[in-house]
Amino acid sequence: YKKYASPLARIPMEGMLARVDMCLQSVPFEQELHGECLLQKILMMETTQEMNPALTAQMEKYLEWFHNASPKSHTYAKLQVAKEILSKMTRIQSSQP
Repeated sequence: YKKYASPLARIPMEGMLARVDMCLQSVPFEQELHGECLLQKILMMETTQEMNPALTAQMEKYLEWFHNASPKSHTYAKLQVAKEILSKMTRIQSSQP
């Protein structure tokens, strides 16, 4: 899934999110793949929905997951950048009335 959804591609988001949810249910929370699935779900929700409590909840799950991520992981730098972006987004969201 890419950051920009094409208006020409009519892909039902429910099916895409269901596949990511399957990943989240089948991969243990501690594994790196779980964090990657969370990021994919957040990316899909962010590009197709306005900021809402469901999206914020997914961001918070990622921040919780990242807390236990291994710095020795070969994708740690990318995961950390995502954490910083999501931290800022959740702070902005929580400061709005």
